[in-house]
Amino acid sequence: MPGATIAVDVETRTVTTSDGVRLPVEVAGEGPTVLLLHGFPDDRRMWDPVADRLVASGHRVVRYDQRGLGDADAPVGRHHYRFDRIVEDAVEVLGVVGDGAPVTVVGHDWGALISWGLSIARPDLVARHVAVSVGHPRSYRASGLEQKWRGLYTIAFQAVGLVERILLARDGLALRRWARSHPHLDRAVAHLSRPGRLTAGINWYRANLALVFLRRWRDCAVPTLGVHGTGDVYLTERQITGSARFVDAEWAYVRVVGARHWVPVERPDEIAGLIARWAAGAAPVGRTADVAVGAAG
Repeated sequence: MPGATIAVDVETRTVTTSDGVRLPVEVAGEGPTVLLLHGFPDDRRMWDPVADRLVASGHRVVRYDQRGLGDADAPVGRHHYRFDRIVEDAVEVLGVVGDGAPVTVVGHDWGALISWGLSIARPDLVARHVAVSVGHPRSYRASGLEQKWRGLYTIAFQAVGLVERILLARDGLALRRWARSHPHLDRAVAHLSRPGRLTAGINWYRANLALVFLRRWRDCAVPTLGVHGTGDVYLTERQITGSARFVDAEWAYVRVVGARHWVPVERPDEIAGLIARWAAGAAPVGRTADVAVGAAG
């Protein structure tokens, strides 16, 4: 039943990375492993309804709070949030809780950039890839003026100290306006209002903005499904559909009609179904092509 809560048994562990950062990790279910990666300003709880549905459909689901977010450690200093270090977190988590077989990795927002990075750097660990909302980095940077306009906030985030004061003032009023379409906005603001946590989250942007535009990103050799909500105000459709040029493997794209940026939270039934079909090697909705699911409402 859409929107229903599905009870599952969850194993919770702490994985300590090679640089000493503790990451809370949850593992649930049995079957082929799906690794779920969240972005900013979220934590592993964002995936609750999708994870429950994947477990019910016969998958083993691994998810964790990424460094600086949720209940993970938040080391001080932007160098702790460099892209390659965060990709290595995923490698190390799989080294501890993986079952030895390549996984389906699913990322949303910054988690999608990490899933692209993992799929590009370690295709031996990834069988199938689902990128929700964010395209291949080369597609993102080549996606035109509209995307650059929508992403101006990433430039504003470089103002150390000032942006934290502005975003958290008056009970996070500016933060609430920026993330106004977040389905669990109060929870997100509460988490980022803890001492040092907003800085840790924004350090993802501060440590990696230049890298997104300057690195010579390789093509992705892992079969990839791109997913985008038509109501996303932060990211254009073009930046994800253009990823087809940079995937040297099977590519498919799904447009989720009426969904906004937080597609997995808004439309868990559809997203879990897409992930399950893609993980099984099937086309997303009966054929490998640009398709739309859902209805505007």
